[in-house]
Amino acid sequence: MIVGSQVTYILRFFLSRNIRIARDRAWDQTVASRGKGPGFWQPYVEEWEYPPRLDLDSKKHKFIQKWLGGWFGLFLIKRGMLRIIFALGF
Repeated sequence: MIVGSQVTYILRFFLSRNIRIARDRAWDQTVASRGKGPGFWQPYVEEWEYPPRLDLDSKKHKFIQKWLGGWFGLFLIKRGMLRIIFALGF
């Protein structure tokens, strides 16, 4: 067991550079195959200066949180999952 972990560490040490090079080449080929220029692949820019806010105080949200967020919702989810599991024959 000790020898196995040492062999794994040695292989990982010597192969990490080659894996990194292969990963970079695969990414470059993926980008090239999509037909997009280098200008497309830039950091993410948020489109919203002020994103819309969610109305969490609405009656609908309170109803959902009260019934499906408590023990009743948990009961329904568990019961549904068990039905699916037994129907599939696991």
